[in-house]
Amino acid sequence: MRRRYVPILVALGTAYLLIASGCGSPPGGSTTGTTGSVGSTTGQVVTSNPQGTIPWAQIQGQTNVVATMRTNDSGTTVTEIPCEIFTAQVSNVNLSGVQETGVQDLHCQPGNNRPVYEGDSGSPVLINGNIVGGLFGSANGVTFDARGIQQEMAAESGPPKASPSRATGAVKALGLRYFAGSQRMYNILKAKPGFSNLVFVPYPVAASRAPIGSAAPIPGLRFASPFINGPYAQGYDAATYTYELQSGLWVATAHGLEDAGAVSWPVMSFYVDGFSSGAVSGHLIGNVYGTLVYDGQEGSVINPNIAAATMPVVVHTNLNLVPLAPVTHQVRFDLGSSTEEMSVEAAAQSTLDAQLQGAANQVTANGSISITAGGATQSFNFNFVAAESQTNFLDSLGNQIDADLASHYKTSPNVQVQSITITLTATT
Repeated sequence: MRRRYVPILVALGTAYLLIASGCGSPPGGSTTGTTGSVGSTTGQVVTSNPQGTIPWAQIQGQTNVVATMRTNDSGTTVTEIPCEIFTAQVSNVNLSGVQETGVQDLHCQPGNNRPVYEGDSGSPVLINGNIVGGLFGSANGVTFDARGIQQEMAAESGPPKASPSRATGAVKALGLRYFAGSQRMYNILKAKPGFSNLVFVPYPVAASRAPIGSAAPIPGLRFASPFINGPYAQGYDAATYTYELQSGLWVATAHGLEDAGAVSWPVMSFYVDGFSSGAVSGHLIGNVYGTLVYDGQEGSVINPNIAAATMPVVVHTNLNLVPLAPVTHQVRFDLGSSTEEMSVEAAAQSTLDAQLQGAANQVTANGSISITAGGATQSFNFNFVAAESQTNFLDSLGNQIDADLASHYKTSPNVQVQSITITLTATT
């Protein structure tokens, strides 16, 4: 008997609303794995790579297949737990308003009574040591859906060659993002358009853990693409690495972080502290070790051998006639996207938020914002003569940065900003 289902899913590498509908699978012939129910054995630590992958043709139409799922629930340790694939069928999905047809969908449930968490996207599902797919969403936090690995690997080819380049500001702010810094800065950033799903991670912003560096990647290990990384704040998209392709590139998440197309974003290791309100909680660790080169609906593609470029945002402050040491945050850049604008703002605002702690609440300031792009530097002056609360002052500075970046990209829409220097004199 054919079965019809309409699950409402939330993708869990970077929370997306997703609605999937389609016809259920017909009764299978032989199964690809062992038929049975989800087990309850303890998860086993794994340090090896899978043997290979299972083509969709070998799993489509199968039901009640025993498998395993790789998870990274603490630190940088990957464990493998029992998992059951209820059905393997082709479905149509609506991923945050973007229609996808013909998705190779595995409907599964992890064993050991483990819930499904936000941040799990990309977690690999294996049958007999071979990867069959990567998790992309859950309807209820108990069961989940995974995209077939054959389809996920198709992301390696990137967008169609004839597709137009992404327009300035067109990053879809759909992903679940994490911010570590002050509560004040979190409240300011969360109020910005597209960042309502920002998750707060309390200090400390950095963990004193050894970086993973060039160690062999283990499918199931979490990674993050930071959009701001500095002494007073970190912000990042988090997801899970699925599989290393024959080309040496990595495929991850089973959906895009932000569905941004061809990108050049830094990738870092991610230390997991645990879970909060169903979302993964962790910290960036080590140094940038790779570059996210494509981010599309099938998944994100990482080149671990290319050092990603980042944009320094340097803040020089003279506070109450006392010059302070300059502070530098590194942010990913993306030709005027909403993420780039937010990152530059957060770099400047978080620095001043920290420097103004303990000072009087009212602030006046004047200074300049210098934008270097294409070998030329353009300066924009500002003067906030009215005394403002610290929060309002940080908002005013953010609006000034928005306006200055918009001015640059209006006159030079295809010239990427390389660095930004903010120099100001503040009186409290």
